[in-house]
Amino acid sequence: MPFSFPASPSVGQTSTQNSRQYVYVGNNAWELVAPTAIVSSVAGRTGAVTLTAADVSGVAASSATGITGATAITNIVSMTQSSYDALGSKSSTTLYIING
Repeated sequence: MPFSFPASPSVGQTSTQNSRQYVYVGNNAWELVAPTAIVSSVAGRTGAVTLTAADVSGVAASSATGITGATAITNIVSMTQSSYDALGSKSSTTLYIING
């Protein structure tokens, strides 16, 4: 299902897409808001549980394990070429999709 973010968002504005919440951070970039939850058990594990992609349905994992020079992707943003060019620094863990 394609995303349909607001056309003229303000910094800090949120939008829910495909049951996930995103926050507008400026420069035509949206970031996924990590859900906050207290987890006491997952798949029979208790205590300080660290979730993995296998524990959550609908999550595509990004792994750079065994690939020299590779970095896992943790964020995806869609923006215009001019917005991308205007970024002061770019993240090696962000996939930038240039549109328009």
